[in-house]
Amino acid sequence: MSVIYIFDAVRRQSKVLILLVFAMCTVSVGSCGFLTPGRTGINDPVPQGVIVAQGTFTGLNGNTVSGTAAIYVTSSAQYIARIEALRAPSQNGMIVEVVADGSVAYSSSLTGISGNQNYPIGSANVTNWNYISILSSTTPQPSNEVGRATLIKVNLGSGS
Repeated sequence: MSVIYIFDAVRRQSKVLILLVFAMCTVSVGSCGFLTPGRTGINDPVPQGVIVAQGTFTGLNGNTVSGTAAIYVTSSAQYIARIEALRAPSQNGMIVEVVADGSVAYSSSLTGISGNQNYPIGSANVTNWNYISILSSTTPQPSNEVGRATLIKVNLGSGS
C-alpha cells in the first residue's frame, strides 16, 4: 500500500509543478512583449445613419494595416468615424486621427488593434473628409503614421 501512496503524492505534486511552470511561462511571455498589447476583437455596432465618405486602409512606413474606414452622419447631424475589420500592428500608444478640410477634426487613442470600432466626432462643418490615420505615439514624426485610409466622398444623390 505504501507504493500507492507514494505514487499519488508524486502525481499530485506533478500537477502543482505543471501549473506553476505554466504560470511562470505566461508571465515571462507577457513581459517579453510576445503577447498583444491593447484590446483585440472589438465589435462596436454599426452606427445608425448614412455613409458620407469611405476608404480602405493601407500600411505605411513598413507596417501592415488592413480594414476599411467610413464617416457616418446621423439623423441629428452628428458624425461618427467607423473602422471595420481593422488589423494593425501590436504597438502601445496607437492613435486614430480623422483629417477633414486639411486639418485634424478628431484625435483619440485607438480602441484596439483589431475589430470594428466607432469614434464619435460630433457635429462638424466639413466640406471634404480627407483621411483617417493610425499613428504610433512612440515613433518620431514624420514616420509615425502606421496606416491610412484615404476617404472618398459617397454620392448621396439629389433625390430627383
